[in-house]
Amino acid sequence: MASRPGKTFNALRRLRLRQQNWGVYALSLFVALVFWVFNDLGNTFQTRIRYPILIKYDTQRQVLTGKLPESFQVSVTGTGWQIARCMWEDHEPIEIKINPLAELPIINLQRYLFSLKEELSELNVNGLTDEAIEVPLELKSSKTIQFALADSSILEGLDANSQLSFLPATVMVSGPASVIDTMSEVMQLQPAVDRLTEGYTEKFNLPSLKKMHCELSSRYVILSLDAVKTDPEVQPTAP
Repeated sequence: MASRPGKTFNALRRLRLRQQNWGVYALSLFVALVFWVFNDLGNTFQTRIRYPILIKYDTQRQVLTGKLPESFQVSVTGTGWQIARCMWEDHEPIEIKINPLAELPIINLQRYLFSLKEELSELNVNGLTDEAIEVPLELKSSKTIQFALADSSILEGLDANSQLSFLPATVMVSGPASVIDTMSEVMQLQPAVDRLTEGYTEKFNLPSLKKMHCELSSRYVILSLDAVKTDPEVQPTAP
């Protein structure tokens, strides 16, 4: 009858053999996988790849209302090696200039098919998956905005010499023409008090218009109410 130490030794020996066998199995599987991949890369495939583009536009006349496309899809045929090399390489992007007077311009990618075939000469370019892409650009417009009180009744009871002023007196807003055209030329402000008194000052933070792709020339406006000094009337002297 085997002793307890002998049983333990035999169990460890069997476990070691199993581990060695698993190592051999894993190595064989890895070698087979590498062989299959290298063998398969020699076959011909048809697939789609993305080719980079660089879109340039006139920032003085146009405003971006979304994300510019950075690439487009191309259908190609080639060996696995050719396609893999194409996907690993850094290609020079096709530069596309947008007409500064175009509103919601659409790019006809067929115009760039010849230069694309030259760049991907190692592959057979079957055609473009995206024949045209729309660029989120709009014509830029601007408008001057004035300020006014939302409730003029808070001025009741003030001296006639009191002067209400806004600093700056106006702001310029610029952005897509479709948005600017719908904006009012007067922005109403509501002070935090029920009645204005002489010497009153309040700072208003103007709303952010980034979500509408618009910009304001100032981020705030200061309302102030001051007494206007007048020269005393000159009394006529007796002859």
